[in-house]
Amino acid sequence: MGDIMLNSKLVNTLSEYFKAQLEKHRMNASIMLNNPQGIPEHTDWMESVEKEIEKMAEYDEKLHMVTKYLK
Repeated sequence: MGDIMLNSKLVNTLSEYFKAQLEKHRMNASIMLNNPQGIPEHTDWMESVEKEIEKMAEYDEKLHMVTKYLK
């Protein structure tokens, strides 16, 4: 019984971590798009936003995998 509870807690912790990382990168992209002067010395906005989107996709996929295969 203890192992099942621990596994469930680990899976829930992973899920919450992936959600938080996804939100962090979504916020970064949103800030870049809505307030570009707020981040100095960025010359390649498209590349910067694309990197945030790549991170969002990475954590979205991880969240999907945890939800589909481990919950």
